[in-house]
Amino acid sequence: RGKYLKGWQAVREERIKNQIKMGIINIKSPLPAYPQNLPQWDSLSDAQKDLEDLRMATYAAMIERMDLGVGKLMEALENSGQKDNTFIIFISDNGTDPFSVVDEVMLKKGLLPGDANSNYQPGTGWAYAAVTPYRLYKISQHGGGVKTGAIAWGPGIFKQSNAIISAPLHIVDVVPTVLAMVKPDVKEATLNSSFSGKSFLDLLNGKKYKSTNPMFFQYMDNRAIRTDKWTLVEVDGEGWELYNRKKDPFEVNNLIAKCPKTVDDLQKTWLNWWITESGNKSYKPESTKTGPNYDPQGDRGSGPMYQPSAMPSELSNKYKNPN
Repeated sequence: RGKYLKGWQAVREERIKNQIKMGIINIKSPLPAYPQNLPQWDSLSDAQKDLEDLRMATYAAMIERMDLGVGKLMEALENSGQKDNTFIIFISDNGTDPFSVVDEVMLKKGLLPGDANSNYQPGTGWAYAAVTPYRLYKISQHGGGVKTGAIAWGPGIFKQSNAIISAPLHIVDVVPTVLAMVKPDVKEATLNSSFSGKSFLDLLNGKKYKSTNPMFFQYMDNRAIRTDKWTLVEVDGEGWELYNRKKDPFEVNNLIAKCPKTVDDLQKTWLNWWITESGNKSYKPESTKTGPNYDPQGDRGSGPMYQPSAMPSELSNKYKNPN
């Protein structure tokens, strides 16, 4: 409690510095501008900052409890002698939830983040910090919405260790990878032909590996196609954006007007995938503007301004901020 009173921008900047130091991101990569639909932390009232701090402190406490649980699992594997023959892959959920649609309901019930039966969402501010250094959040098909880190561990199963690997993988790749581990007599080509995904066991063993290409995404009026070089992506049904991920991995410089042939080729490929997979003859998405659970979230004009809730005075001493 009190740790997050410095605000979401300060937290994000600290994380970027650490990511550069650890070699996770390139210092030369352009970073996204501050979202147009997110108020500056200093513009918030003390009551808003107080509730936002509690919101994120509660979220952090949940992650800490999860970490302790993972530690207990690892200890049990070691005590049972199974540690070196166990494959563990830890993958966080894609995209942080930027919405706060239940705040009003919770506060009317007198419930704060951390209370039993409370169900707060992170909100746009802390979602912005959580997806560092990417743009946008859950349900978006930009990097912040579909990309997530993963940790693979298996000291007696594969050879890579202490390595940061940037190859793009998909959740559907996990099953053929596990089968390749437990059925070494079956050729990977046979496994890969049986699943939508592709085994990445070679990648874990430090061998040459070619990722699935391209990858397709769609949710409501958000969609994307991602190749080794390009991302063609749309948020809130506002039209395509194009990014060269080799030079611009965090989707900062929109090249939509400069590369019309690339846009045309990619959107045709995406639409062909959509028609094949959905069975529809055209693309008519559900709009985020009309649903009860979501709002447009675009950070360049299409998303409404985030309105942080304020700590009610009658509840301000319940989890009193030490600062």
